[in-house]
Amino acid sequence: YVLVAAGMYRERIVLSANDQLFGGYNGDFTARNIVANPTVISAAPIEAPAAAQAEVGAIHADCRQWSDNQRAVLAGFTIYGADVNYSAPPGEPGLSTYAVYLRDCDQGLEIANNHIIGGRASAGGHGQSGVSGQAGIDGQPGQDAQPCSSATCHQEALSGGSGGENA
Repeated sequence: YVLVAAGMYRERIVLSANDQLFGGYNGDFTARNIVANPTVISAAPIEAPAAAQAEVGAIHADCRQWSDNQRAVLAGFTIYGADVNYSAPPGEPGLSTYAVYLRDCDQGLEIANNHIIGGRASAGGHGQSGVSGQAGIDGQPGQDAQPCSSATCHQEALSGGSGGENA
């Protein structure tokens, strides 16, 4: 059993089989109240892709190697996923973030009485520019100009030629 006092813990936790973590304790561990004694786990921001590829999530559990009788508990925490402070280059995907990441934990893991808040993921990079389209067909010549029959040429317009076409 690991009893955790109220406070802010800026880290990632990797849960292993049989770990039992309980947050919400006061400073001398004589009382537990998860509302009055908030115990916060907050993952550090992710600044580059390599930082996102290790154990992901503020809480990470990979239960593939656990035997059927092994059990873990995580209870009484406020958990914040990491914010991603990374701009993907053009054409590359953004990075995901997780507050709690569980892999193949269909039994043996109890997550209870936690407040879980996801982090802010990054956007993907700008897409590549598209290829230029084909040139259109030239328009038809306009009509020849004519002298106006009045001093202002009011309502004496001639139509131009037909417009071009897009191949």
